[in-house]
Amino acid sequence: MANPPFEILAPAGDETMLRAAVFSGADCVYLGIEGFNARRTAANFAGETLAKAVAFCHARNCKVYAAVNTVVLPGEETKVEEVLRQVAAAGCDAVIVQDFAVAEIAKQVVPQLPLHASTQASVHSLAGVQQMAALGFSRVILSRELAAEEIAAIAAQSPIELEVFVHGALCVSVSGQCYMSAFLGGRSANRGACAGPCRLPFSAAATGQNQPDIAVNPEAHHLSLKDLSVLKALPRLRQMGVVSAKIEGRLRGPEYCAVVVDSARKALAGEVYDEKLLQGVFSRSGFTGGWFNGQITGAMFGTRTGQDTALAKTALPKARELYRREMPRVPVQINLTLNQTGGKIAITDGTHTVQAAVPGPLQPAQQAATEALQTALAKTGGTPFYAAEITLDTGGLFLPGSVAGALRRTLLEELLQKREEPQPLPQNPLLPMAQWPLFAALAALPDTKQAPQKAAALCARLEHVAQLPPQMAAQCDELVLPLFEAEKVPEELRAKTWLWLPRVLFANGEERAAAAIQKTKQMGFKGYEVQNVAHWYLCKGLPMRGGFGLNITNVVSAAQAVVAGCSVVTLSAELTLRQMQRILQAPQLQGKAQFTLLGYGKMPLMITRACPIKNITTCAACQKQGELTDRKGQKMPLLCRDDVRTILNPVPLWMADRLHEVPTGEVTLYFTNETPQQVATVLHGFVARQKAEGLFTRGLYYKGIEE
Repeated sequence: MANPPFEILAPAGDETMLRAAVFSGADCVYLGIEGFNARRTAANFAGETLAKAVAFCHARNCKVYAAVNTVVLPGEETKVEEVLRQVAAAGCDAVIVQDFAVAEIAKQVVPQLPLHASTQASVHSLAGVQQMAALGFSRVILSRELAAEEIAAIAAQSPIELEVFVHGALCVSVSGQCYMSAFLGGRSANRGACAGPCRLPFSAAATGQNQPDIAVNPEAHHLSLKDLSVLKALPRLRQMGVVSAKIEGRLRGPEYCAVVVDSARKALAGEVYDEKLLQGVFSRSGFTGGWFNGQITGAMFGTRTGQDTALAKTALPKARELYRREMPRVPVQINLTLNQTGGKIAITDGTHTVQAAVPGPLQPAQQAATEALQTALAKTGGTPFYAAEITLDTGGLFLPGSVAGALRRTLLEELLQKREEPQPLPQNPLLPMAQWPLFAALAALPDTKQAPQKAAALCARLEHVAQLPPQMAAQCDELVLPLFEAEKVPEELRAKTWLWLPRVLFANGEERAAAAIQKTKQMGFKGYEVQNVAHWYLCKGLPMRGGFGLNITNVVSAAQAVVAGCSVVTLSAELTLRQMQRILQAPQLQGKAQFTLLGYGKMPLMITRACPIKNITTCAACQKQGELTDRKGQKMPLLCRDDVRTILNPVPLWMADRLHEVPTGEVTLYFTNETPQQVATVLHGFVARQKAEGLFTRGLYYKGIEE
């Protein structure tokens, strides 16, 4: 089956930006719906403003994708339904989704609405794309961290459409896997409220043994990346089979949108575009193509400077010219027939036809007037139309060009009104949750055969097998150890050990993981801890435990994880204990899985493919040990393994003395950079229900995130 036409997809943070995107030639726009989108501080759209925006775009052959791409908290299902009904009433062309609750409600309420998996869903591999296809998605927006060769490999076998970011701001963390804003300030990126702490100054240091003396700038921005720009690669992406080139920037202005769209159109056509204007309208000390080009170095990092701001002031007037007038983009056929009593003029766009009588009587023409009439009828400037074909049958009669022009203007206005008429999608009532296909599949699963967990059973997750202290097995009910160190796990521990898969698997990481799964599935382990939808695909049919990377925040996403094969599900650390309790009380989940939460650990705030330590030293000198220091002097350890860096919270989460308040039957102790002795001390503290020694945090379990 042939791929759909390649599209340039532009951001629309408000009505002005939307018009700029369309007027400058975007093939489609994406916009946020109030309440559930990843750019909550943009103006966004809802109700009548959404309907008008979609009508405006559709009249001009421009598609509209609605972003409903945040996680859903317990009890918000009715609000999600309301939002999706607005999307359906407006006639949007697709909905962009992170949370499976949104996807499942959309399937019920608006079954004809295509589902696009947001970049917040953290899909960065072929297995992830295949899993999303199996779940009913028609498109995946790939993670921004992929190299061109990785995108090509996915596209070569993808069963559904692929969308790729080609310009705009870059988060240093893998999208959907960043908890820094939530844990440091209560504003969750997964709820569209990111405060952007990564743009603040951090100093960096390598902490391995025998480190050379390195001058560290405390005002450096070691987590702030330059904006992405790979517009020149658009012909290559189209050749790969990618169908959509996405421009980031719903928080930017209309000038930015118009310049990037215009540059993208020219780049796609192989034409030269104004790179100085592109950088001038917005950049952070220039652009980067680091991930896409496979050049993951310190050169990717940059900040917005005073010089960048000054350049923007000179660029804006020229940028405004790009959307001052509407780009003609809708072809029409115009037919004019004259007779002595007047005649008729008709205009059609292939779907709608408008026509009017030509006033008469008409007199014979003194000279040929065909060329003048052609010129009068072709003047469609200031409208979205252009005359693809004009047919005339004048019968030798004279019609003033001014009359023909007036008739043309009137009919094009009428045609535009017809094209702007609402085209709502059919809607269905939302069935009771027990009748959804997802929950029917859940009900068909056998109840867990395991005995009920004792209060606050303990599971220890370790970064390395070498962290295991003596006697640990006797104090823990379960262990979670790295898949790639499976052979180091003592045989006597394997029956109670899950093997964790890395949260993200780039390049050959997925192939390596698949091979390791095949090798270990007969070695006596309990199963596999999965952190990503790709892992569901890789571990299909095998025992699974759902990790915190799945972002389980509601009953529906929990049910999806269980149906996918997870017998244990980790609830999101962004939930409060009360919100967790609401999930656990859902009758549909009773007996179908066991639940756990993080009770200890230096919370992984970010996971990134770009390394901030590369700004100050080399990998050889770093020895995979480093730390960042924020403006308050708090030191954030960095873990480096499996082609990614994980930035940890400065102080550990501690719930040992509050285990009686934990609603889940199990608590996971998430060990990262602790020594075996430190692991043993923490474990003893939890067994004894002790209070923490030193600094600690309760995370978000009591205060929650801003809503």
